[in-house]
Amino acid sequence: MEHPLDGAYLRLSRAEEHFGELETVIKAFMDKEYELTLENGRINPEPGIPFTFVRPESPIPPRIPLLVGETIHNLRTRVFINLPPQAQA
Repeated sequence: MEHPLDGAYLRLSRAEEHFGELETVIKAFMDKEYELTLENGRINPEPGIPFTFVRPESPIPPRIPLLVGETIHNLRTRVFINLPPQAQA
């Protein structure tokens, strides 16, 4: 027998999958495209110690905004599944 909230839990699960994939894609992009160069070789510089972000000209991969949208859609849909029809209007 199907529970009334099964659809909501499926949406939440799918949002978690999208978010996990989003984290992986962003990490791969950042590792490949961005480099943090620190003076004095410090990873966490003190305030006032200069550092530089080096950014190539490559654009953000189209997969990133797509995954953000899919994650938000599934989370929003999960919320609306739980709302009564009068509150959805």
